[in-house]
Amino acid sequence: MARLLVGFMTTLGCLLTAPLLSWAENNVDIVSSPLAQRSAVRDAQWLIRQPDSGYTLQLVTVSSRGQLQDFAYRAAPQVAGTLASFRYQKQNGLLYVMVLGAFATAEEACQAQRALQIHGLTAEDTWVRSLTDVKRSIRSTLQD
Repeated sequence: MARLLVGFMTTLGCLLTAPLLSWAENNVDIVSSPLAQRSAVRDAQWLIRQPDSGYTLQLVTVSSRGQLQDFAYRAAPQVAGTLASFRYQKQNGLLYVMVLGAFATAEEACQAQRALQIHGLTAEDTWVRSLTDVKRSIRSTLQD
C-alpha cells in the first residue's frame, strides 16, 4: 500500500510553488522525549498538534529505539530541525517511525520526497503519509 501511494504521488508530477513548512519556523516547543532531546527530533505530541489536513514524509520504520536514534544521528546534518518520531504497536512488538516535515499539501510532501538527500536513503524508500493517518497510529499506542 505504501509503495502504491508513493508511485501515485510521483505520477502526479508534484509541481509546487508553496514552500515546505519548516518545523523550526512553526513550533518552538521544548521536546520532551529522550530521543528528541539528544538529536533535536520532535516527538509524537508535536505531530498531534499539526493540522489534520497536512502530510508528512515517512522515512524509516525500525524495530528498536536504538536503530531510530542511529538514523536520526546520521540524518540530522541533512535535515536539521525537520524530523519527528513516534512509535506504534504492531502484532507482537513496538515499531519506531521517523518522519520528515509537516506539509500543507501532498504535493509539497512529494516535492520534499524528490529532493531528499539523506545518505543511504532514496525517495523510493520513503512514502508520503497523511497526518490524519499518522495521528491514528500515534493514538493507538502509548508514547514516551
